[in-house]
Amino acid sequence: MIFLQKITRIFQTREKPFKFILAKLLWETNLCCLFTIKRQGYKLRFYPTSLSASLWVSKEDRIADELFLSDYLKRESIFVDIGANIGTHSLKAAFVVGPSGKIISFEPHPRTFYYLNKNIRLNASDNIETHNCALGDKSGHLNFSNDIADDQNCIVSSEGIKVEVKKLEDAVSPRKIDLIKIDVEGYELFVLRGGIRLLKHTDCVMFESSETSFNKYGYATKDILKFFHENGFAVFRLDFNKLYKLADEYDSTRTENMLAVKDIEGFLQRTGYEVAEHEHGG
Repeated sequence: MIFLQKITRIFQTREKPFKFILAKLLWETNLCCLFTIKRQGYKLRFYPTSLSASLWVSKEDRIADELFLSDYLKRESIFVDIGANIGTHSLKAAFVVGPSGKIISFEPHPRTFYYLNKNIRLNASDNIETHNCALGDKSGHLNFSNDIADDQNCIVSSEGIKVEVKKLEDAVSPRKIDLIKIDVEGYELFVLRGGIRLLKHTDCVMFESSETSFNKYGYATKDILKFFHENGFAVFRLDFNKLYKLADEYDSTRTENMLAVKDIEGFLQRTGYEVAEHEHGG
């Protein structure tokens, strides 16, 4: 009965239920590793991870992020990928910036880090430098969750696995950074606090914003907006080729992509994007 309920739920909630079920079977039998996932400019091995499964089921998954990387990054750009997972952003960026560009990737979970490096070798991407550590506002060690939903693993107060933590400004030498992407399931503010010196050399930060995720660590959307404003950035919600300026009291009531930009005029010239009306609320 429970099995039938699960199957019914899959058919009710999944866009491609048959492919989703097949992906789960391939994952459980480890036959998934026989398959590759072709993306624009790179490919991934179908490793037993939830992100790999999502991308195998749907080619449209994460496509908005990759379109932005193509629009913003240029040849020779430098991109820092914090929360790299299996390498979707790093590999896309490596393709866009070419061999003269540089990608610096951070992934704290050792198993996911292993898959990240295997995908890098699969693509022969020699312009990616990887680090198996978390980033925060102080150096040391913290607990990191070890859930089957690997794309949602994060810093936790207890249990999980112990991972090394570094400050961003200690892990990356001072240099001009075109773009930093941060997706650390709510720990974003601590990563930023540990990278203030590097942010002085950074043009743009792309980060995942979620009030629920931020609240887990004792802060709110308004706190991260305040941090960026104090460090010379204007913050916008990104919706494909449009930017929505945020009010100071804005709350991310859903998970959404944000951009913190230093020079908005230069950004618009670089990308061809436009700024829409000032946005209030969440």
